[in-house]
Amino acid sequence: MVLGIVLHGALAYTQLPWIVQDSQKWVGFDHTFEFIHTFRMPVFFLLSGFFTAMLWRRRGTLGLVWHRSKRILLPLLVSAATIIPATMWSIQYANRVQSSVEVEQAEETEVLDIWRAAAEGSQTQLRARIDEGVDINATDPNFRTTPLGYAVLYGQTDIVEELLSAGAEPSTQYGDGGTALHTAMFLGRTEITSILLDAGADFEVKNIRGETPTNSLTVNEQITMMITGFLQLEDTFESIQSGRDEIRTLLEERGKPVVAPTPSERLRNLVNLLIAIPVFYHLWFLWHLCWFVVAFVVLAVITKPLSKLRRLAFLTAFPCCLLYLVPLTMWTQSFMDLRMGPDTAIGLIPAPHVLAHYAVFYFFGSVLYSTFGSSLRVGWWGIPSLIIAVVLYPVALSIDESGTNEQGFFNLFTLIQSAMVWLTIYGLIGFFEIAANAEKRWIRFLSDSSYWLYLAHLPLIVVVQVWVLNWDAPSWMKFAVVTSSVFVVLIVSYRYLVRYTPIGTMLNGKRLRRTIEQRESLE
Repeated sequence: MVLGIVLHGALAYTQLPWIVQDSQKWVGFDHTFEFIHTFRMPVFFLLSGFFTAMLWRRRGTLGLVWHRSKRILLPLLVSAATIIPATMWSIQYANRVQSSVEVEQAEETEVLDIWRAAAEGSQTQLRARIDEGVDINATDPNFRTTPLGYAVLYGQTDIVEELLSAGAEPSTQYGDGGTALHTAMFLGRTEITSILLDAGADFEVKNIRGETPTNSLTVNEQITMMITGFLQLEDTFESIQSGRDEIRTLLEERGKPVVAPTPSERLRNLVNLLIAIPVFYHLWFLWHLCWFVVAFVVLAVITKPLSKLRRLAFLTAFPCCLLYLVPLTMWTQSFMDLRMGPDTAIGLIPAPHVLAHYAVFYFFGSVLYSTFGSSLRVGWWGIPSLIIAVVLYPVALSIDESGTNEQGFFNLFTLIQSAMVWLTIYGLIGFFEIAANAEKRWIRFLSDSSYWLYLAHLPLIVVVQVWVLNWDAPSWMKFAVVTSSVFVVLIVSYRYLVRYTPIGTMLNGKRLRRTIEQRESLE
């Protein structure tokens, strides 16, 4: 959990998409993020599964459900009314500040990148970037959208024509698989839709949710206005709907009538939308845990598989377990983007491939407790496993950065990642067997506080990243200020405002203040 503060604090200084994009970058932060991202949440879900099985053994099914409801579901519901709105506000705040900063910088330097030039309709800047050899089909690092997509988004018809005449591919897909035609039809931009179709835009291309451009014509008012509000567009639903009607007529004239979606297609589109729209933000893992607990209870009640697993301990012993865990993880990892670590699903319905990926770790963790109990030991395998995982990372990184799409390289990439994550998990277990073999008060305190630290950290991280945005300082100094200041604020707030309050009881159970005599007896 504490590593989450490190990762989110570092993202502003990487080339990766993030809320705050600082001008000061360091590639070391990219590598740090990607390495930690490969194992952090898999470790978390494995431990969650381990302790779920322990609770079930000790408290039974009803006791498990009651405990998980208090510690997972209730904090998620409370956070949905407090921390998540604060996170949304911090994102809007960051967008406002960065927009004003970019305008000031553009006025001072008179240089815009190709995406902003397209969005603002600056033909001079756009032509300058094209003359410099900038890839006109490239997606931007923030929202993974093409220059053509930005021109469509902001209704820059002249820029759309300029880009197409310069050789822009009309059907280049965004990070989510959408295209400029998806955007044009969604926003009811009739003239731009006609231009794109004349340029040969693919009428049947699907985004990652399985939606074609014409599916965008049927999005209802509530969802449409939520998305346009998030994008800070001034289009009214009446103007959008009028444009969509004109597009339907245009398509009929071209012999491509829009067929009304079937009930099953409507249901599929709704499910895909609920997967895509951000709801839980950084608290998505709590929602995934709720799904896993329900699945665990169903398995425990119906099949009672965990009672006989001690007979199969040899199958879960390290390193034998890697013979099936690595291929299984390769399969779930193969559905992710070609990048280090798993995808993140923050919608109301978890993305199936992400849920399946983390389910591997969660349920293997429950199997580990059921076979070994609290006597699980890795022994001397731990440190060599960790070393091998670290050595494998630059190999995976070189494949990732090569940009090749060949199936053989992709299979090798997923194999190395899958091996890395399991070697790291067992390596960390072995490391902490040595380093933390006796209870220490400060480790217990940090462990108790980590839940609160992670829940509350993201809005603060974003705000502080914005505050230091214009500092004339290197990235490592900004990173240190952001992470240390947020950590101090949250750890102090935990000690004095959370630990011995109803909030602390909700997160970790009731904690009693020790007297001076009790503390001295422990020292």
